[in-house]
Amino acid sequence: MKDSSAFRASDAEGGLELRSLRPGTSEYVTHSGFEAQTTELVTKNRLEAFSDGVLAIIIAIMVLKLKAPTSPALAVLHNLWPIFVSYVQSFLYVGIYWDNHHHLFHAATRVSASILWANLHLLFWLSLLPFATAWVGQTRMAVIPTISSPFRSRGSILGCRTGSICW
Repeated sequence: MKDSSAFRASDAEGGLELRSLRPGTSEYVTHSGFEAQTTELVTKNRLEAFSDGVLAIIIAIMVLKLKAPTSPALAVLHNLWPIFVSYVQSFLYVGIYWDNHHHLFHAATRVSASILWANLHLLFWLSLLPFATAWVGQTRMAVIPTISSPFRSRGSILGCRTGSICW
C-alpha cells in the first residue's frame, strides 16, 4: 500500500482502490470503480478519548506533586496550604475545561483538521497547568507567580479565539 499525505492506493482483493485527501479537511474520499464515499481520519469519539486521557494525566501529575508531610503534627499542614490551594484551583480549571469540552463535542457532528489543531492547542496550554500549579504553590503564592496564574489558562482561551472556531 502506497501512502502519502495526499493519497493512498491499495490493491484490495484484486481491485484497485484510491483514497485521496479532500483539500482543507481531514477526510479521505475513497474511489473504487464509479463509487466515492467519504470517511473521517479521526472520529469525534477518538478525539474525545485522547483529550480525556491527556486531562487525566494532567490531574495525575498535579496530584503526584503534592508531598505528604513527614511529621505527624497538624501544625505542619499549615505550611502546605499554598500548595494545596494552588492544586485545588488548578483542579477546578481542568474540571471546567473537561466539562466544557464534553458538552462542545456532544454538540459536534464531525471533526475537521481545524478542530484537531484547535484541540491540540487547547491541550498544550492545559498541559502547562502542573508547572504553574507547582510554581504558585512552592513560592508560597509570591507576587509574580500568583499574578501570572490567571494567564496559565489564558493561552487556551486565546487559542480558541484565534483558531476562528470554538466548536
